[in-house]
Amino acid sequence: LARVHLSTLGPRAFSDCGVATPFGERLVDPAGRFGVLLAGAYSGAPLASTVPIPASSALVDLELFAQGSFVAPGSVQLTNGLRFEIGAP
Repeated sequence: LARVHLSTLGPRAFSDCGVATPFGERLVDPAGRFGVLLAGAYSGAPLASTVPIPASSALVDLELFAQGSFVAPGSVQLTNGLRFEIGAP
């Protein structure tokens, strides 16, 4: 099962690098996690997820982090992480 983890906290404050785990490098900080999107069952083809963003000026300049994970019986694999900023020039 593929998931996308969303967080307001990214890599450690003193480094752009994540935390090494047996499943890959974790870039999304669980302390700031605010949501998990289910992307579906992975069958070897790319998966897509849509995240609606409300039209609110309160979100401008908000920095967020996302990272995917694939979970199967006896296996967890992390994807590359993503940093994005809403409404950035």
